[in-house]
Amino acid sequence: MASIRLNKPPNLMFEVSSLIIFYAQYERPLVFLVQPKVEAPKSVNDRSCVFGQDSQISWKFSGIEKPQVAWFFNGQPISTNNRFQMTETGDGTSTLSIRQAELADQGVYTARATNAVGEAEAKTTLRITCIKPVINTDLN
Repeated sequence: MASIRLNKPPNLMFEVSSLIIFYAQYERPLVFLVQPKVEAPKSVNDRSCVFGQDSQISWKFSGIEKPQVAWFFNGQPISTNNRFQMTETGDGTSTLSIRQAELADQGVYTARATNAVGEAEAKTTLRITCIKPVINTDLN
């Protein structure tokens, strides 16, 4: 099987004619590979979460072959456990869910999409804000 790797959008007219010649010469199916890309205007953002509440960070990636997404916290890989869950949807969106955020969860979260051609990263800085005050007595 022949494969063609595209890192940048091709000149379509040139590529199409080259592919036809390539196909005619080798008579093999062609496989196109496209480097992962973050599907957002910016690949960096900030968000905040109240201590003890749940939070989610989502990024959408595209690429051919479909990229695999790994999540990192302050540069270290995140493992799935009872507080951290990772899910992916068919449209390329990867979501990191954080249950009951703690002060130690504050930092930079990186979603890294990788395929055979390359990788793309998106970063979110998560800030944990103060605990919501709870009034247990009537102030009157």
